[in-house]
Amino acid sequence: APPSTSSRPATTGTSAPGTTTSQPGRFSSEEREVVDAYVAAMEAFDQATADPPNPDHPALAATTVDPVLTEVRNLAASWKGFGQALRYPQNSVHEITPLTVEIDGETATIETCNVDDGILYEPASGRVLNDKITTAHDRATMTLVDGTWRLTTRVQVEKWEGVAGCAVASS
Repeated sequence: APPSTSSRPATTGTSAPGTTTSQPGRFSSEEREVVDAYVAAMEAFDQATADPPNPDHPALAATTVDPVLTEVRNLAASWKGFGQALRYPQNSVHEITPLTVEIDGETATIETCNVDDGILYEPASGRVLNDKITTAHDRATMTLVDGTWRLTTRVQVEKWEGVAGCAVASS
Protein backbone atom coordinates (compact mmCIF):
# COMPACT_ATOMS: atom_id res chain seq x y z
CA ALA A 1 0.00 0.00 0.00
CA PRO A 2 1.08 3.59 0.01
CA PRO A 3 3.87 4.35 2.32
CA SER A 4 2.21 2.79 5.28
CA THR A 5 1.57 -0.44 7.04
CA SER A 6 -1.81 -0.90 5.43
CA SER A 7 -2.91 -1.68 1.92
CA ARG A 8 -4.56 0.89 -0.24
CA PRO A 9 -7.06 -0.07 -2.90
CA ALA A 10 -5.42 0.33 -6.24
CA THR A 11 -6.84 2.20 -9.17
CA THR A 12 -6.30 2.84 -12.87
CA GLY A 13 -5.20 6.09 -14.25
CA THR A 14 -2.13 8.07 -13.64
CA SER A 15 -2.90 10.20 -10.70
CA ALA A 16 -5.80 10.74 -8.38
CA PRO A 17 -8.13 13.52 -9.27
CA GLY A 18 -8.24 13.86 -5.52
CA THR A 19 -7.79 17.10 -3.77
CA THR A 20 -6.20 18.34 -0.65
CA THR A 21 -8.49 20.32 1.52
CA SER A 22 -6.79 23.61 2.10
CA GLN A 23 -7.51 25.47 5.24
CA PRO A 24 -5.97 28.91 4.72
CA GLY A 25 -4.41 30.29 7.85
CA ARG A 26 -4.70 27.00 9.71
CA PHE A 27 -1.05 26.11 9.15
CA SER A 28 2.08 28.24 9.19
CA SER A 29 4.11 28.48 5.97
CA GLU A 30 6.60 25.94 7.37
CA GLU A 31 3.78 23.53 8.30
CA ARG A 32 2.24 24.06 4.85
CA GLU A 33 5.57 22.92 3.33
CA VAL A 34 5.22 19.65 5.27
CA VAL A 35 1.61 19.23 4.09
CA ASP A 36 2.60 19.92 0.47
CA ALA A 37 5.51 17.45 0.68
CA TYR A 38 3.21 14.77 2.14
CA VAL A 39 0.68 15.29 -0.65
CA ALA A 40 3.50 15.11 -3.23
CA ALA A 41 4.62 11.77 -1.74
CA MET A 42 1.06 10.42 -1.97
CA GLU A 43 0.87 11.59 -5.60
CA ALA A 44 4.19 9.82 -6.26
CA PHE A 45 2.63 6.63 -4.87
CA ASP A 46 -0.30 7.04 -7.26
CA GLN A 47 2.05 7.62 -10.21
CA ALA A 48 4.29 4.66 -9.33
CA THR A 49 1.35 2.25 -9.03
CA ALA A 50 -0.67 3.44 -12.05
CA ASP A 51 -0.69 1.43 -15.29
CA PRO A 52 1.97 0.27 -15.81
CA PRO A 53 3.39 0.26 -12.28
CA ASN A 54 6.93 1.64 -12.13
CA PRO A 55 8.93 0.85 -8.96
CA ASP A 56 11.63 3.25 -10.18
CA HIS A 57 9.33 6.20 -10.84
CA PRO A 58 11.52 9.28 -10.25
CA ALA A 59 8.86 10.99 -8.10
CA LEU A 60 9.31 8.28 -5.44
CA ALA A 61 12.97 9.07 -4.75
CA ALA A 62 12.17 12.79 -4.87
CA THR A 63 9.45 12.58 -2.18
CA THR A 64 10.19 9.55 0.01
CA VAL A 65 13.06 7.89 1.88
CA ASP A 66 13.39 4.48 3.52
CA PRO A 67 11.55 2.66 4.86
CA VAL A 68 8.62 4.09 2.82
CA LEU A 69 10.66 4.24 -0.41
CA THR A 70 11.42 0.52 -0.30
CA GLU A 71 7.83 -0.36 0.73
CA VAL A 72 6.32 1.50 -2.22
CA ARG A 73 8.91 0.18 -4.69
CA ASN A 74 8.18 -3.38 -3.52
CA LEU A 75 4.42 -2.85 -3.86
CA ALA A 76 4.75 -1.35 -7.35
CA ALA A 77 7.00 -4.24 -8.42
CA SER A 78 4.54 -6.76 -7.00
CA TRP A 79 1.56 -5.19 -8.76
CA LYS A 80 3.54 -5.00 -11.99
CA GLY A 81 4.44 -8.70 -11.68
CA PHE A 82 0.81 -9.65 -11.08
CA GLY A 83 -0.45 -7.45 -13.91
CA GLN A 84 -2.25 -5.09 -11.53
CA ALA A 85 -2.42 -1.31 -11.27
CA LEU A 86 -4.14 1.57 -9.52
CA ARG A 87 -6.68 4.02 -10.96
CA TYR A 88 -9.33 6.38 -9.66
CA PRO A 89 -12.97 6.45 -10.78
CA GLN A 90 -14.23 9.26 -12.96
CA ASN A 91 -16.06 11.09 -10.18
CA SER A 92 -13.46 10.35 -7.53
CA VAL A 93 -14.03 11.41 -3.95
CA HIS A 94 -10.34 10.94 -3.11
CA GLU A 95 -9.22 13.57 -0.65
CA ILE A 96 -6.37 14.18 1.78
CA THR A 97 -7.21 16.50 4.66
CA PRO A 98 -4.34 17.55 6.94
CA LEU A 99 -5.39 17.42 10.60
CA THR A 100 -2.22 18.34 12.52
CA VAL A 101 1.40 19.15 11.77
CA GLU A 102 4.17 19.24 14.37
CA ILE A 103 7.72 20.19 13.43
CA ASP A 104 10.71 19.40 15.63
CA GLY A 105 13.92 20.41 13.89
CA GLU A 106 14.44 18.19 10.85
CA THR A 107 11.52 15.89 11.68
CA ALA A 108 7.82 16.56 11.29
CA THR A 109 4.76 14.53 12.21
CA ILE A 110 1.62 14.98 10.15
CA GLU A 111 -1.77 13.46 10.79
CA THR A 112 -4.22 13.30 7.91
CA CYS A 113 -7.69 12.08 7.08
CA ASN A 114 -7.66 10.28 3.73
CA VAL A 115 -10.69 9.28 1.70
CA ASP A 116 -9.50 6.66 -0.79
CA ASP A 117 -11.60 5.40 -3.68
CA GLY A 118 -8.67 4.02 -5.63
CA ILE A 119 -9.40 0.94 -7.70
CA LEU A 120 -7.04 -2.03 -7.89
CA TYR A 121 -7.54 -3.66 -11.27
CA GLU A 122 -5.96 -5.74 -14.02
CA PRO A 123 -5.32 -3.45 -17.01
CA ALA A 124 -5.10 -6.38 -19.45
CA SER A 125 -8.62 -7.65 -18.68
CA GLY A 126 -10.17 -4.62 -16.99
CA ARG A 127 -11.15 -6.87 -14.08
CA VAL A 128 -11.61 -4.94 -10.83
CA LEU A 129 -9.96 -6.56 -7.80
CA ASN A 130 -10.79 -3.94 -5.16
CA ASP A 131 -13.01 -0.89 -5.51
CA LYS A 132 -13.95 -0.30 -1.88
CA ILE A 133 -14.02 3.26 -0.64
CA THR A 134 -12.27 3.68 2.69
CA THR A 135 -11.38 6.50 5.03
CA ALA A 136 -8.24 6.39 7.13
CA HIS A 137 -6.70 8.51 9.86
CA ASP A 138 -2.97 8.27 9.18
CA ARG A 139 0.12 9.48 11.04
CA ALA A 140 3.28 10.07 9.06
CA THR A 141 6.82 11.16 9.75
CA MET A 142 8.55 13.52 7.38
CA THR A 143 12.32 14.11 7.40
CA LEU A 144 14.13 17.14 6.06
CA VAL A 145 16.67 15.88 3.50
CA ASP A 146 18.80 18.46 1.68
CA GLY A 147 16.20 21.14 2.36
CA THR A 148 13.24 19.04 1.18
CA TRP A 149 10.65 17.29 3.37
CA ARG A 150 10.38 13.58 2.50
CA LEU A 151 7.98 10.92 3.71
CA THR A 152 9.78 8.49 6.02
CA THR A 153 7.06 6.47 7.78
CA ARG A 154 3.30 6.22 7.54
CA VAL A 155 0.98 4.25 9.81
CA GLN A 156 -2.74 3.91 9.92
CA VAL A 157 -4.25 5.06 13.21
CA GLU A 158 -7.82 4.09 12.32
CA LYS A 159 -9.78 2.98 9.25
CA TRP A 160 -13.44 2.99 8.23
CA GLU A 161 -15.43 1.63 5.29
CA GLY A 162 -16.86 4.32 3.01
CA VAL A 163 -16.61 8.06 3.56
CA ALA A 164 -16.76 7.97 7.34
CA GLY A 165 -14.90 8.56 10.59
CA CYS A 166 -12.53 11.53 10.41
CA ALA A 167 -13.95 12.54 6.99
CA VAL A 168 -17.33 13.10 8.58
CA ALA A 169 -15.88 14.66 11.72
CA SER A 170 -13.65 17.08 9.78
CA SER A 171 -16.19 18.20 7.20
